[in-house]
Amino acid sequence: MNNKAFLKNGELTAGYINETEINTQIVAVYEVVRLISGKALFFEDHFIRLQRSANLLGFELKFSALTIKLHIEKLCKISDIHTMNVKVIIQLAQEQIIYVYFIATAYPPDYAYKSGVKCNFLSIERPNPNAKSVGVNFDIRQKIEDRLESNQVFETILVNNTGIITEGSKSNIFFINENKLYTAPNALVLQGITRAKVIELAASLKIEVEFAEITATEIAKFDAAFITGTSPKILPIAQIDSIKFNTENNTLQQLMDAYNQLINSYLTNA
Repeated sequence: MNNKAFLKNGELTAGYINETEINTQIVAVYEVVRLISGKALFFEDHFIRLQRSANLLGFELKFSALTIKLHIEKLCKISDIHTMNVKVIIQLAQEQIIYVYFIATAYPPDYAYKSGVKCNFLSIERPNPNAKSVGVNFDIRQKIEDRLESNQVFETILVNNTGIITEGSKSNIFFINENKLYTAPNALVLQGITRAKVIELAASLKIEVEFAEITATEIAKFDAAFITGTSPKILPIAQIDSIKFNTENNTLQQLMDAYNQLINSYLTNA
């Protein structure tokens, strides 16, 4: 197995990519895609979000879904890696450049899906949260990384300047009360692909979803909470700061089971 390689416009370059060497003065968008047995999970959704991010920044994506998928498949074949996260960065200059490479991947241990994880709050607001762009949020990312390391928590939950809970630093967040889901309004967050799948599954399971502005001072009224994302999937939260939640909540378990079945179905038919 060798992940000391990356593709630039489809051409192999040896060595680990250094993102600081990518000219972040040129606006760029990105996606992180989870590979399972060589299959890019929910790839079509990732491509649509790449297009949306580019459009929000005033650009039109010039790479097709097929081109990007072929680049990912080529990297897998060259590196002989088939289960890992791969990052796609597209610079949005007149001559667009695409980078495809593997990134350090840490999936939650099995026990975390039963016991849940610890999180904390951080008062910070991302500009244009619906666009996944590199470079623009570098200072914010550094503050988040410092907070995660110093507090030894799995995830930091962001609170905007009006006190509203928005999303995790690299995830979305849901709360549960009396079998009803609550999550931030779409305009306040990056609309994660796993988040969208959860909302779809909730509808199929007759679980009501409310898009609500929830403040950090209100969370004690909720029975359960969880984060969603490419790597964690649906992951129960045991605690945010000093507030504890039920990681065995029935609604939460229903959604976790349904999401795992959705993944299996997608991979079978991909």
